[in-house]
Amino acid sequence: AFIDKFRYNAKRASLVQSRIK
Repeated sequence: AFIDKFRYNAKRASLVQSRIK
């Protein structure tokens, strides 16, 4: 569960960063 949340957050952060740039 913890890993799932971490992976989900990482994927979301990646999308957000790409959007900001």
